[in-house]
Amino acid sequence: MRKDLPPRYYLTHFYEFLAFFEGANKVLLNQEAIAFIDRFNALDEDKKCIIVRAANRKYAVIDRNQFNYAEIDAPQQQIDALIEQGWFGDITHASLHDIAGV
Repeated sequence: MRKDLPPRYYLTHFYEFLAFFEGANKVLLNQEAIAFIDRFNALDEDKKCIIVRAANRKYAVIDRNQFNYAEIDAPQQQIDALIEQGWFGDITHASLHDIAGV
């Protein structure tokens, strides 16, 4: 029997992951990691979903056409906004291994 996961289950798990570092373990983080968490927390939920889904990919390059999920409002516009905000870079900075993997 196939188990259906709740919408945005991956975001809930990512929040749990971040919570580990937002408490007593925050001393383990450097300034760059703290800045990442702060920037991430400032995003709306749709953009957070895109970032978490991208982070869970095997390669550092994503095929944006695979990011049309029903639980994310206007995913392609979300990706465009994240590019403008510096969350995603240009493919010219990716390794050949990551490009070939996608």
